[in-house]
Amino acid sequence: MPDFFNMVEVIELVNDGITRDHIYYMEKKGFIKPKMRRAGHAKKRQMRSFTEEHVGLIRLIWKHKRAGYEWGKAFDLAQEERTQGSLF
Repeated sequence: MPDFFNMVEVIELVNDGITRDHIYYMEKKGFIKPKMRRAGHAKKRQMRSFTEEHVGLIRLIWKHKRAGYEWGKAFDLAQEERTQGSLF
């Protein structure tokens, strides 16, 4: 597994209808904070780099969002699920 994933890889890993706009919205709301790195010719373009932890959180938020919860509640449920999952 790579240390970081780009946006296309995250979308492929999460799948289930998630789009760039959904991930950008999660970032805007402060649910995730991907690292920004310079890329492209002359390093003028910034790209987001996501960790495995980001991908897992995005997957859980999206699962709850698809179940019908509002974004904030989906994030809360995802956080709760992550915490409970780490106990075992």
